[in-house]
Amino acid sequence: MKLATFISRGEPRLGFSFGGFVVDLRSALEAALRARSIRGAASIAEQLSPPDMREFILLGEEGAAAARTALAHVEVEGIDGLIAAKAAVAFEEAEFLAPVHRPRNLFCVAVNGAALVELAPKLPDYPVYFLKPNSTLTGHRQPIELPPIGNTIPEAELAVIIGRKMSRVPAADVYDHVYGYSVMNEVTSPQIRQDDLLISRISGRNPATGELEFEDVPFTALARHKGLDSFAPMGPWLVTRDEIDDPHQLTISGELNGRSFCLDHTSRLRFKIPEVLERISHFSTLHPGDIVSMGTASPSQEWPMLEVDLFKEGGLVSVSIEKLGVLENPIAYI
Repeated sequence: MKLATFISRGEPRLGFSFGGFVVDLRSALEAALRARSIRGAASIAEQLSPPDMREFILLGEEGAAAARTALAHVEVEGIDGLIAAKAAVAFEEAEFLAPVHRPRNLFCVAVNGAALVELAPKLPDYPVYFLKPNSTLTGHRQPIELPPIGNTIPEAELAVIIGRKMSRVPAADVYDHVYGYSVMNEVTSPQIRQDDLLISRISGRNPATGELEFEDVPFTALARHKGLDSFAPMGPWLVTRDEIDDPHQLTISGELNGRSFCLDHTSRLRFKIPEVLERISHFSTLHPGDIVSMGTASPSQEWPMLEVDLFKEGGLVSVSIEKLGVLENPIAYI
């Protein structure tokens, strides 16, 4: 299924895709239960379709079965009644949040796209990752808000949503813990990264002489240049794992004002989902609803990555992943 978090009747609700509409899951499930003359239909529907995607994922198979029941009902009965009740809205008119807008953790894999790997002079032989604040998450068609920070770039990425708690899970068992996938734009400001550059003096003894030696090492903390509000647009959909046979056989692309800034394939990621989730879960427990963004797709040959400047160009940025959808966000200056 394609699931979403959207605003329905002024409140966040879970929805699903049907016939060009976003259908309120709770309303559709209640209608399905009433059609079966099940007592307490409204109460049951409320319990099985919480407004928060993370809570829904925690329901496990019970929640998934409820969603299938709702979908099966509208496939037979249609959605005219739901439209009349304002419980289904045309996709073009829906107000989206990130599908999982309040995860416990948002992990991102660093230097995992083929083109970036080729440019890196030194890389460890395991996935390296970092965290972005939850406040960076925003939804489809919501603005990427840019204060006067200079050069800011989009990064098209595949996002993985965790379905079951993961701690030290081996690669062979990883997919049993994946709930689904989504489209991520992992926005970054190279200008802030440069502004926040630090020089740290580290010391160590020369093994040959025993003398204490010093070296100046530049580094940048990842928090600010990747952590501004709205720097992680995601969506529109969370596509459940059963819909995607192989997440590493998907075309990924991005455009800024209609001009291509990346065209890549998820097969070209240096580390695949099993390796990444095995690595992260070895050190940090992953929880249902957590998001892991798999790393930046390679830039197009016509438009070098650091020249794709959202701050300079403005307009509309889109990221598309085959079978998952198209994520669009306008640039807003604040």
